[in-house]
Amino acid sequence: MTETLTLYKVVREDLTSCYDGKFKYTIGQKHTIDNPDPKTKDDPCGRGLHGCFSPLHTLQFRKNAWPVRLLQCSAL
Repeated sequence: MTETLTLYKVVREDLTSCYDGKFKYTIGQKHTIDNPDPKTKDDPCGRGLHGCFSPLHTLQFRKNAWPVRLLQCSAL
């Protein structure tokens, strides 16, 4: 049986990523990324889609973007 995780994601008001504003999320759509990279010493998060277990924890990743939206996500 596959467990579904509930994660939280903070995005800009237009639903683009706070990191660089290039990746746009769509509510209700499944998102994937080709060729995600694992964590490295120089990039502790690696390349991929990220979420947090706590809504408050997500705010540290807003890269000074304001206003923001908080999304609740499901992940397998």
